[in-house]
Amino acid sequence: MVENHWHDAFEILFVREGFGEQQINAQKFDFSKNTVIVIRPGDIHATVATSPSGCDIDVLQFIPEYLGAREDLVLELVSSVSQTDGEEIPALIDKIKNHANSENADSELILSGATLMLCGILLRHCHNATSVVKMTAFAHNVCQYLRENGDTNLESVSRHFDYSPEHFSRKFHADLGISYKKKKKKIKIKQ
Repeated sequence: MVENHWHDAFEILFVREGFGEQQINAQKFDFSKNTVIVIRPGDIHATVATSPSGCDIDVLQFIPEYLGAREDLVLELVSSVSQTDGEEIPALIDKIKNHANSENADSELILSGATLMLCGILLRHCHNATSVVKMTAFAHNVCQYLRENGDTNLESVSRHFDYSPEHFSRKFHADLGISYKKKKKKIKIKQ
């Protein structure tokens, strides 16, 4: 089990074996073998394996800036959960894993090229995904504010968004699936 967390990187999960539940913001999705999960930077997410023998899940994280001039294209990826068929995605993930720890120039080119190819395939999958997560404008604005400002005091943050602290907390929990207190704690740990 991976508890609710968030980060400034894209996270791509590919389920090789097992099944479970993926939470992204306030939505929950079931996953099984050959599921590909895309999580955008800033989305709060948690993964729970529910199969008795656990899960075998490949996890790839990268910041959009890693793709250089193609950064704007990858930002079109949306958080999604979809079933995949074929060997294209697992083969690219294997290639990325094989070159991830090498310091050779050729490995770096292969790694960035494979990541770009994977993102292109995932863009197609996102458009065909059965489960697409849309972050509300409120949640997006709050997460952006929290990333950009050091002040995480509930009273001042809620005042910034013209809410009472109680109403802000309820709306935050409804839109993101995590209490503001837990999110604030994770922000402090991250800094």
